[in-house]
Amino acid sequence: MVLTMVCAGLVMTACASKESKAPADEKEDLAVETIELGSEEALEAEVPEEAPLPEPEPVPEPIPETEDIPEPVAEAPEEAAPESDTGEGYTVESIAETKMYATETVNIRKGPSKDDYDSVGKLKGNAEVTADGKVSGYKGDGSTWYRIKRDNGEAGFVKADYLTAEKPADASDATVVTVGDAASQPAAQDAAAQLLAQQQAAAAAAAQQQQAAAAAAAQQQQQTPVVVGGTHNLNGLMVNEQEYQYLLSRWRFAVNDGNGTDQQVEEVVLHHSAGDLETILKAAGYR
Repeated sequence: MVLTMVCAGLVMTACASKESKAPADEKEDLAVETIELGSEEALEAEVPEEAPLPEPEPVPEPIPETEDIPEPVAEAPEEAAPESDTGEGYTVESIAETKMYATETVNIRKGPSKDDYDSVGKLKGNAEVTADGKVSGYKGDGSTWYRIKRDNGEAGFVKADYLTAEKPADASDATVVTVGDAASQPAAQDAAAQLLAQQQAAAAAAAQQQQAAAAAAAQQQQQTPVVVGGTHNLNGLMVNEQEYQYLLSRWRFAVNDGNGTDQQVEEVVLHHSAGDLETILKAAGYR
């Protein structure tokens, strides 16, 4: 080892003395030779270790551009379909409670058909009712019916042709005569009894008027002597003034409530034949 180093030192000295004389290209050759003569340890000592390369900084990945995502549009709530009730062969569409009025006396039925459903009562003209449902086209017949609230709380159906939303001047509360409804039967019976009583009273008044006229004629007959023949020709029957006045008195009540003139009453008398008039006069004692 020592010997090697000595030899190397001699060589380097020789080379240094030659450098001043040798051209530049010869100096390069000498340097190469010197390196070749050196030991491996010297070469290792003279060659500096390469510094480790710095690790490259990580390049951040590009952030992808995000597309504008539209905000979700809230769907409009669907309009609620009108409530409906289904009957046998028909559907009742519920409507807001509406005041309606009968245009004339009309039947109230169990369902929206006069052929398939019985009447459960009657609604008088101008009566006010509340409708809360409608049936259109029962079995395709194109008709329209309204469901109404009856007085007993049950539902009934009236054809739309007989109802109107326009309030008449003489509107009244609903007056319903219900078939088989025990609650409404007494009222109907009372109304019928009142009507019958009025008719009987009118008939009694007419009978009393006739009796009074007959009594007055009989009294006049007793006070006036009977005279056959006269100056009035009634359908060929000649009557005197007393007979004429008696016949007028029998029918005077039938003309203008008893206020008719003799000529007007005579027109009524002439509706009877001469034979009938003579029979009346004989029955009254004039002949």
